[in-house]
Amino acid sequence: MTLLEAIRKKSHTDDQERLTPVLLVEEPESFLHPSAQSDFGQVLAGLADEHDIQIIATTHSPYLLNMKEPLANTLLDRKTFRGALKETVRVSTDGEKWMLPFSKILGVVPEEFQEWSQIFSAGTGQVVLVEGDIDVEYFAYFKDKHADIYKIGEDVEILPYNGKDALKNTQILKFMIGRMERAFITFDLDAKGEVQKKLEALELVEGRDFCAIGEDSPGGRCIEGLLPKSIKSKVYADNADLVQAMGSVVSKEKNDARNDLKAKLLEATKSSGLLSKDFPHFKKLFDQIHKGLFSVDA
Repeated sequence: MTLLEAIRKKSHTDDQERLTPVLLVEEPESFLHPSAQSDFGQVLAGLADEHDIQIIATTHSPYLLNMKEPLANTLLDRKTFRGALKETVRVSTDGEKWMLPFSKILGVVPEEFQEWSQIFSAGTGQVVLVEGDIDVEYFAYFKDKHADIYKIGEDVEILPYNGKDALKNTQILKFMIGRMERAFITFDLDAKGEVQKKLEALELVEGRDFCAIGEDSPGGRCIEGLLPKSIKSKVYADNADLVQAMGSVVSKEKNDARNDLKAKLLEATKSSGLLSKDFPHFKKLFDQIHKGLFSVDA
């Protein structure tokens, strides 16, 4: 009602009555579920754009932050001295990690929101959530080069959640998938023991809402496990030093070697010239995701 009154005053035909209103909203997250908080924030931003009215909302909720226009968020810090309140200062929130200062002040773990940063500002249609950027590139490659086995659909977004630990925070995960029309989650097979129970606690069903990616073999419990043996054999033979480093007891050396091998396997796949029939495991994966996304009881 206040917004309608502001619109009326802004568009009044009498110059004496016409005003340029600023609408102030105090802590609209009160009594709202996190998903509703996010939706309400988007509604406010949309109304501000549609009616050219400035809306200022105060909040203690990370879900109400404007993810599409980070510069629209202002972080204020009230200083104290010997228990007495002093001046209020504006905290810098520039750069790619603009959310981190907000996270610290709002009492949430910054990394948990950072992992989901790409998905916060994504669309809310049909989405496949994958573990990382490498997975996104595999999906994009098959969509472009092997459309006959890529059955997921043109309008389905493939988005990374950046690591299995993101799936363990069921509160944020529930919030994320609640924003979407339909979501299907994939994760590496080697993380199944840690992740599946978390997903089932949200009443998600294997096959319909999520699946593990990989083959149950040493080094194959991930998306690279779906590759033809010819590609893996060649890459491993050409990069024996990286394969050896994978057995390092030094975590950084091991992780660096693993990431380098993953990148080389991806490039080898793109340049292999193999036909769709040479990727039966990927076909099975895409069929499973399509069936889950478009199942009648989803």
